[in-house]
Amino acid sequence: MQLNTKSKYVIIYLIFSAAMFGSIIMGAYNVRYTLEINNVTRLENLLTNAKNTIATLEQKVVSGELDEIKAKRLASELMQSYAYSDNEYIWMTDENLVFLAAPLDPQIIGKPFADIVSSEAKVHILNHLTVAGEVITYSWFTTRENITTEVKSIAVKSKVWNWYLGSGVQEKKVNDTFYSFLIEGLTIGFIVNLFIGLVMLFAVRKYNKTLGNDPEIILNVID
Repeated sequence: MQLNTKSKYVIIYLIFSAAMFGSIIMGAYNVRYTLEINNVTRLENLLTNAKNTIATLEQKVVSGELDEIKAKRLASELMQSYAYSDNEYIWMTDENLVFLAAPLDPQIIGKPFADIVSSEAKVHILNHLTVAGEVITYSWFTTRENITTEVKSIAVKSKVWNWYLGSGVQEKKVNDTFYSFLIEGLTIGFIVNLFIGLVMLFAVRKYNKTLGNDPEIILNVID
């Protein structure tokens, strides 16, 4: 079946639209994947710095440079002041998973980890964080303002005191950035797609008015 000029333009336009919107959606998902990877890397770096701080104090106690009680008090004060974001921080607990530091939530200091986070997260940490200095990842769910979100977290255990340190990033933050990028991309894509569609429409009308719909007529005119 031979297609007329209008049908060919429509097919080309639909193929272009599908390719453009497909690229926008794929780009948004790539951005989301990159955000998730960057979050993990960023948190691992922050957690490593915090772990090294505690490790230094532990070694000073072992070497006799610092009294253990003073060193632990200093560690708690340092970690309590270690706030790097308005909604994220490195928390720290003792060997029994009782909070010693939580920069943005000082009210939870002295409370059990299971009561504040979840028993599921506590079990995961105890079962998988068996090697001191090894960073593990785990997920748990939190509900705030009737919105339940998944929190991907990381944790590590100090070598001498067996204290736990960790942090997490709520999926809501990643999702908000993802949807913002996606909506913005689709909006721009729609405008570009509409503009190109109008250009093609005027082009088709011009060709039809000047040369007609039959491709053979167009070729004859060109010859």
